[in-house]
Amino acid sequence: MQIVVYRRVILTLAVLSSLVAFSIPIISVVDGSTAYQTVVADDFYYYLIPARSFVETGVTSFDGITETNGYHPLWMAVIVSLVGLSGSNFTLFWILLFLLLAALSITTFIQLRSFSELLFGQHWWVSTVVLGAHCYGLAFYLCGMESSIVLPLSVAFFHRFWVVLKKNVPPQTSQVFLLAFIASLAILARLDIGPFVLLPMLLFLWRSRLDHK
Repeated sequence: MQIVVYRRVILTLAVLSSLVAFSIPIISVVDGSTAYQTVVADDFYYYLIPARSFVETGVTSFDGITETNGYHPLWMAVIVSLVGLSGSNFTLFWILLFLLLAALSITTFIQLRSFSELLFGQHWWVSTVVLGAHCYGLAFYLCGMESSIVLPLSVAFFHRFWVVLKKNVPPQTSQVFLLAFIASLAILARLDIGPFVLLPMLLFLWRSRLDHK
């Protein structure tokens, strides 16, 4: 019973830390200050400016002249969606962005704790360590870069991968498709993590084929 209560307390602290961290730039946006623009990484604007260009002209361009594809597709799609939803209301765009980043940080905490408990058990120190990692990692989410979506997708992939392996039974077709779907999203989120996701996926498919023979 004590561990259940402790886990709830840690979850509450994780949610509160995310809300506090992202409320600061949101307050800056609402107040009309430009301080929030310095919170995100400089490279974030290599997403934002081409995203605005795509919404306005249908072409991703940084300078309005040369078309560019120097971005990771999934995060660009997210930024384009936020720009499209907010239209010319830049205040709304920044609020939606910071709320999304807060939600992604909380999602990563939940995924990482679940995966860690699968590996080490439901001990108080597991939740504590994951909370520490969560608080430390909030700075990465505030940058507004593709890592914000890479982290939860990667953890989700390896979590599901380990769940299937641990059962030591032939994986179901639905499990294969779910893993493949998450792997595809992770690669689209950051193309250079492909080898780290594809290798486990290939091993998984190879084992699945052997188990069904």
